Amino acid sequence: MGVFKKNQEEVKENKATRIIMKLPGCKYYLVAEKWNTMPDHEEIDIIIEDENGVVVQDVVRVEPSIKQCDENKTEHDVKMTTVKVYNDEYDEDYTDIFYIKVYDDGEETTNY
Repeated sequence: MGVFKKNQEEVKENKATRIIMKLPGCKYYLVAEKWNTMPDHEEIDIIIEDENGVVVQDVVRVEPSIKQCDENKTEHDVKMTTVKVYNDEYDEDYTDIFYIKVYDDGEETTNY
């Protein structure tokens, strides 16, 4: 398992933001990592690691949705996010995919 696992050099190079939470009653940690894998492309991976930092299960990847503009060009769909769920302990491929549309109430918002 561990398709999301990046080595420590990649963590430093890509400046991943990591949030680590100890799971109650066991020796595992739930880890959320935010990656800038390409310009204007951020992903968030949720994984389970053991006490040595080894990935034992991929859980979720959240990434921008891509839309086809024409034959030669794609771009991010700012109104939709893709969520891939990894629910099979024996397979590294995602088992479910969801497209979450962003609610638009017509008001402008400000990023803080």
